[in-house]
Amino acid sequence: MINKNWRLRVEGKFEHYSNAIYRNKFKVLLLIISLVGLMASNVPNITFDTSTEGFLYKTDPQIINYNAFRNQFGCDERIIIAIKTKDIFAPEFLKTLFALHTEIENTAPYIKEVNSLKNARKTTGNLEELIVEDLFEEGIPDDAAELAAIKQFVMENAIYKNIYLSEDATFTTLVITMQTYSSIGIKQESEEELLESSFDDEVLANESIDENREFINVLETNELIDFLESIISKYQTAETQIYMAGSPIVTKNLQSSIIQDMSSFIRYVIAVIAVLLLFMFRRLSGIILPLLVVILTLATTIGTMALFGAPITALTQPLPSLLLAVGVGA
Repeated sequence: MINKNWRLRVEGKFEHYSNAIYRNKFKVLLLIISLVGLMASNVPNITFDTSTEGFLYKTDPQIINYNAFRNQFGCDERIIIAIKTKDIFAPEFLKTLFALHTEIENTAPYIKEVNSLKNARKTTGNLEELIVEDLFEEGIPDDAAELAAIKQFVMENAIYKNIYLSEDATFTTLVITMQTYSSIGIKQESEEELLESSFDDEVLANESIDENREFINVLETNELIDFLESIISKYQTAETQIYMAGSPIVTKNLQSSIIQDMSSFIRYVIAVIAVLLLFMFRRLSGIILPLLVVILTLATTIGTMALFGAPITALTQPLPSLLLAVGVGA
């Protein structure tokens, strides 16, 4: 008897709730449309995270260990710019390489350092001392013999091969190290302010503050890649072919593929559903109304994700197509 009364009370509540919605159907409809519009307005703010870390939760032990590694040793991701030419030790090419290095180093955002032949170290020694200097200490030499001597030194030294240049001296690289932490919300200090803060007791006492900062994110990485592409396009010629590689490039390409695949899948799913609804109901309202409901549901879901900062990852990529398929069935 107790179970029966409990069930009757629940059914009565549902009946009362349904009747209230029916009596105030226009108010309820307006409220739902307002909520849908509010959530859907956040759709343009949705973000994509195709990084390796995006496959795991922030509380995952592997992510925690990886973040501790980055806090201690810095960013482990590199962008490699590979340049192919006939002879990388040709004076005209070296001028191009040095100009590209300098422009990236001085203008590109979110970078920590750039390494290439321009700032490569040359280490020599004798019985009394160890000499460490730049490979091109005095810049590009005008004398052909001096340049030939540098080339001979590089080609005979194993530490340069397959790092700064290929074995046949037709490929050279610029290795770009990105900054570890995000710059969003961080005030950029001038050189004078940095010098002053270096001797500030309060700053020195809080050296561990970086551990609480956000790491450089996909948006900043993509901005850097786009900036590099705009610079590289100015140096690309028929005789000088330039390529970019590295995990940030893979991440950006994966993001582009996900966006393209999602838009294609959504169009195909909607088209298939519309055809099936036409065969089932054979009237326009039987197509428009179900599709309208599931499309608004999809917009609300993605908008809510954007509102709470939940990005679309490689794992959640099928979500829109799944919502459309399941929603129209309901």
